[in-house]
Amino acid sequence: MAGLYYYRTDAKTDRLARTGTQGFLLFGSPNNTVLPSAGTVLTENIALYANLTYDILPNLELGAGFRLSRETKKATFEINGSTLPILGIATGSFADKRKDEDFSPSVTLTYKLSSEISAYARYAEGYKSGGYNLDFVSAASFPNGIEFDKETVKNYELGLKGSVEGGRLTFALAGFVANYSDFQINQFRDLGGGRTAIVIGNAATVKTKGIEFEMTARPARGLTLAGGIGFLKADYDNLPLDPVTIVSGKLPNAPDAQASGSIEYETAVGSSLRLSSNFTYTYAATISRASTIFGRPRWARQPGPLPFPTTA
Repeated sequence: MAGLYYYRTDAKTDRLARTGTQGFLLFGSPNNTVLPSAGTVLTENIALYANLTYDILPNLELGAGFRLSRETKKATFEINGSTLPILGIATGSFADKRKDEDFSPSVTLTYKLSSEISAYARYAEGYKSGGYNLDFVSAASFPNGIEFDKETVKNYELGLKGSVEGGRLTFALAGFVANYSDFQINQFRDLGGGRTAIVIGNAATVKTKGIEFEMTARPARGLTLAGGIGFLKADYDNLPLDPVTIVSGKLPNAPDAQASGSIEYETAVGSSLRLSSNFTYTYAATISRASTIFGRPRWARQPGPLPFPTTA
């Protein structure tokens, strides 16, 4: 299988922040003072992808693929923070263009233990494009500090999956290690003088590893039982201490353990209607937390190239 992928988006922001009736009291500026900012980001991505499988032996299959991507972003931005000088917001205009190129391969080796059960080993790479912080940025971050780089990941995975009882019971067991470089996350940037700003920046590296088990059973017609459990260790590693105030530790909102279960029942009502009911329960637990960074949540696994780029 091979194909060509094209993606385009035109994003715009136009924000007018206003002080309220206490503007003079709080900021030393007239009431209803306007702080404007406006920007655009035009993103275009074109990618060539291909996948193939080859039967090495009757029970041994090799799968290989790649994704070759090229993405450009053109950004414009204007901001006027002079109306509220006490906040230290930037004033000026900005125009820039950036390009991200990436080659993400994947290799999978699958061994069929039986006609219904297979074991596999997989290696895959992926990426997430860089972008710009087009927001109420500080004068200290403008214009050189508003851009961030792309993020890449290398994923290693071993697993066992299959079905028994003629497909009435399916299962999947996987263990994985994923190493991120230039991990994108919200960071506190030290501006000096006791001031900080929150921007999207690149952490040096992030290492994650874990194990997951999922199972689905269909014991009777219309009845489906499903459940899963996973354990995860996700930590920052080699984080830059300057210019961002972050320390090594655990990723926030990445649970050490997570479990879920569901019961679904579907039945026919008459000749043209079906009645479906579902109950789902999820549980997440964090055993320890040692990080002092404010970050955005994400699940650690990200094997293979992304289906489309993320714009910022």
